[in-house]
Amino acid sequence: MFSTTPIRYLPPAPPRRIASGYLSLTPDSLVGDRFSMTHLNPSSPTELKGPTDAGLLERLEGTVDAMSKEIERLHQDIHRLRSKYRAMQVESKPQPRPLARSNAYTQTGPDTLTKPAIGLPKHMRQALVQAEYPDGHGFRFANAPESIEEIYTEFCERRNNIPCPLELERRYGEVWRGRSAYTLSKTYGRRKIVYDTVENGIRNGLTRDGSIKMLQRFLDTNKISLSVCMNSKTVKLPEVFKKHQST
Repeated sequence: MFSTTPIRYLPPAPPRRIASGYLSLTPDSLVGDRFSMTHLNPSSPTELKGPTDAGLLERLEGTVDAMSKEIERLHQDIHRLRSKYRAMQVESKPQPRPLARSNAYTQTGPDTLTKPAIGLPKHMRQALVQAEYPDGHGFRFANAPESIEEIYTEFCERRNNIPCPLELERRYGEVWRGRSAYTLSKTYGRRKIVYDTVENGIRNGLTRDGSIKMLQRFLDTNKISLSVCMNSKTVKLPEVFKKHQST
């Protein structure tokens, strides 16, 4: 006869922890040292079923290390390919064409006046002045200069970072002054006579200050006004202020 006493089942053994995670092994897959790993997740512990040997953990760690190295190598290959692709894009980009002659002097700034445009046709120089100074170059002659030094300094030195007549003339020629009938153009011609007179004195051996002071003294002694001095045809200047053939 069969016993009617109920059979008591023991609860399953608690899982055994290995390293940083838990392993779940199927007993049917254990053949010697080989096994089937169905789960490996440190954050989700599962049961470890079946026997394990001492070298199992070492083999798992070796496999993980090898996979990590392979992933790192793949990342390096991807980075190298991306860099090569960017370099190929830069090389294939079309290079800008060199500027034509008419656009060779379109930069603005203090250094532009060191690049004379005198060799360009007049209409190009006129367009160049308008392009570099769309609001005008800003230079205006003083209405009533009081001395030779003031006229000379105004002619060849900047004032408030505004180009002086000498710079503008060397770069653009006469086109910066406008038409010959304009007041600016007429005043330029008169002031340039004084500037050239001082420069002649410098070429003939005088210093800059010496040439300016000597010309001013000559005007004061002979009671000649600056306006008259600006027309050298009516004034007999000392020999040192005359332009010689050698200069």
